[in-house]
Amino acid sequence: MKKGFKLFVKFFAIIMAVVCSLSMVGCREKIQNVSLEISVYDYENSKFYNIADTTMSIQLYSHLAPETCEAMKKYIQEGYYNNALIYQNKSYNQIMLGDLVVDGDAIEILDGGKTTNIKLNDIKPEIKGEFEKGGVVGSNLTNQKGSIGLWRSWYKNGLSYTTSGAYNSGRATWFMPTIDNNGFDDYFCVFALFDLEDESTSNAFSVLESLYKDADNYTEFTIFYTGEYDASKKDENYGLTFHCVTSDYYDTLTEDDFVELFGAKLFEAEGKQLVCFNKYEIKVANNGDGKCGAIVNKANLVK
Repeated sequence: MKKGFKLFVKFFAIIMAVVCSLSMVGCREKIQNVSLEISVYDYENSKFYNIADTTMSIQLYSHLAPETCEAMKKYIQEGYYNNALIYQNKSYNQIMLGDLVVDGDAIEILDGGKTTNIKLNDIKPEIKGEFEKGGVVGSNLTNQKGSIGLWRSWYKNGLSYTTSGAYNSGRATWFMPTIDNNGFDDYFCVFALFDLEDESTSNAFSVLESLYKDADNYTEFTIFYTGEYDASKKDENYGLTFHCVTSDYYDTLTEDDFVELFGAKLFEAEGKQLVCFNKYEIKVANNGDGKCGAIVNKANLVK
């Protein structure tokens, strides 16, 4: 009897090992590797790093966030992230890319800071929020250094902003925490991780972090929109007009200036209206010649 029981235990263990092994293989097959080539300025040596030294390895976790990852793979193949501006969101001190591009290889600041050649990238459709929240099964990856999440919209609720009513508002913008940000867990979909054990990836990420610690290395810009929000005009930025000016210049503007200079009032959301087009401030790395200090050269799916 004991011998039979032992054989059963061994047989069961073998079966479980095979199942786990197959499960691991299945998960690995659903992890898509991505190569992110970035151009970053080396302030210490006054030149740009070699691309080989700033190429980052990324893993998309399709088994955890299938709809998000499928969309990201499609956008990568389309070249959506090529020439994307890499910047830091001033409010959250996190690195971001995807929604802004530069028209040219340098940041042009014209008319005393009134305008630049930083442009809005194409507006992609909204994606279902794939994270674990309130019984919903999704990605359980956390917002830690080395993770990549899908940036979402914020709603204005009284005097504060919240993401609670905008679960399905992520589009194509990546945010990359430089420190653990557990306050975003279960609110934003983390769909990918950098391979920080890869030397090139780890070094490149450290370089990006350092860009925004020295005020001499970056310029602050304010992104804002004018006009009236129209939900029916999805292909026209919802009827809103994008603007990017230096923050120093923005701070001089009055309410009357927006109509006089930009032909419409500053867009400000009220109540529970979507504010994915609300004002925000960014830090953009630069060098002495005006060239952008951090930009995506190319994103590729690795076969």
